[in-house]
Amino acid sequence: MSDFIDRVLDPQPQRKNVDWQGRLRGMRGGIGWIVIGVIVAIYLLTGIYTIGPSEVGLVKRFGRYVATVDPGLHYHLPSPIESVIAVNVLEVRKEEIGFRTVSPPPSPRYQIVETEALMLTGDGNITHVEMVVQYRVKDAEQFAFHLINPREIVKEAAEAVLR
Repeated sequence: MSDFIDRVLDPQPQRKNVDWQGRLRGMRGGIGWIVIGVIVAIYLLTGIYTIGPSEVGLVKRFGRYVATVDPGLHYHLPSPIESVIAVNVLEVRKEEIGFRTVSPPPSPRYQIVETEALMLTGDGNITHVEMVVQYRVKDAEQFAFHLINPREIVKEAAEAVLR
């Protein structure tokens, strides 16, 4: 108690030698851990993602499909551990066979693709056919992971049915 009173009443307190190098060394280690913690936190925050209202998310862990998630805000383990593929399942997709749309309506213009438009029918006749196939994705997992080129498959299937 007297030491406290002496310090309060002493008009010129004695200065203590402070080991600034030791303090800086200790702070440097603490700052290093803080920086590492911030970097890890930012890395973990990269796993936050959103899936739109017309989409489903396909979660892959180390490249293998593990789950399907519904629309909304979600979290996955950051890359390279997990990744997400968003597939729009409500969009009506379209394939044009025999022509291509150059400019959409109100003043549409089309370009004919002769190699697709000319077909040999089952009875040996050659016809000029232009058609549009519209479809939706029913199974997002099959669409994303088990088909190499889904657009080409739809186009070839439509041509085969037409012949």
